[in-house]
Amino acid sequence: MTDWSQLRHAYGVADDVPGLLARAEPDPHSPVWGELWSRLCHQGTVYPASLPALSVLTEIAGRWSPAQRTMPLALAADIVSSVDQPYGDLDPHVTYPCEITRLKALTEEALQSSGPDDDPSTYVYMLQALLVP
Repeated sequence: MTDWSQLRHAYGVADDVPGLLARAEPDPHSPVWGELWSRLCHQGTVYPASLPALSVLTEIAGRWSPAQRTMPLALAADIVSSVDQPYGDLDPHVTYPCEITRLKALTEEALQSSGPDDDPSTYVYMLQALLVP
């Protein structure tokens, strides 16, 4: 169990992150996504609370249909691919290998299920997520 009160995000103590993650919804226009991005991957910078959020983002994406999981997958990809880690140099591939493997599988599912009526930017975001090293 993650003790979020011991972690920090872009604006301070990360004890608000669990509540934000609990409010996450498939609507990519939901304000909660902006709040999560702002705290966990602010302008590409990741924080001590960012990597632990990968577990929850993976769980959320796994619960939602392939068409609904764009936001948790894109946020997770941004966290994993960030090289701006002023609070440490953790390698998410070492600390969260199971989550990263699952995120890639979920992204592949999302790409395979996309259709011609889908938003083209969603397809691009999923391709970017899939290409994360």
